[in-house]
Amino acid sequence: MVKQGKGSATIAKSKIKPKEGATETTSLLRDDTVSGTNADALVPEESKEEPERSKIHYVFVLISLLAVVASFCVIISQLIVARKGTVLQYLLRVYMMLFCTGFILTELEVDIFLKWMPAFGNWVFRGFIYSFIGVVCAEEAYSVQVSGIATHTNVFSGTVKAIFLMVSSLGIFLAGVLYLIMGFCCLKIVRDKQRENFKMMQLLAANKQNRNVTGIQV
Repeated sequence: MVKQGKGSATIAKSKIKPKEGATETTSLLRDDTVSGTNADALVPEESKEEPERSKIHYVFVLISLLAVVASFCVIISQLIVARKGTVLQYLLRVYMMLFCTGFILTELEVDIFLKWMPAFGNWVFRGFIYSFIGVVCAEEAYSVQVSGIATHTNVFSGTVKAIFLMVSSLGIFLAGVLYLIMGFCCLKIVRDKQRENFKMMQLLAANKQNRNVTGIQV
């Protein structure tokens, strides 16, 4: 009877003992979970840091943003001015909107437009055109205000429109002056160098992060 008890105990232990294949499968599942789901958590914080632009690069970006916002405001201002006008006034507004649309495409660096109008790649020419449109828009703002006061109709509305036109004109004029100064000082080379350095830092950071993730998965 004792021998049978030992045998039954041995059989019970053999049934409880886990199989080697199941253990390997469980370990593989755990490794996949660590390498897939928790891989980002195991990457060092230094490798997750995005490269930052230099202060000089930020200045160029802000000037470009100023030109885009001012050009968009000029387009809006041409749409909200008084509807009554001569043919020449309507033609001037159309030209203003076309020029400002070209300015926006230039600042966004649309390849098709820059190939069609390569002159806008020159910062001196760009600054001259920007400042010229700013002066024309300022003159238009003065005309809108004067016409509203002279007719004594919608004086407040005319004044608000004139203020919006004037602010838009000052923005595009300021962007033009800055581009003239930067063009004469040959700062486009500096801007291009800063942009190349930033793109290189982005590429190096991406490669470093990929190597860290690959090392964790292995």
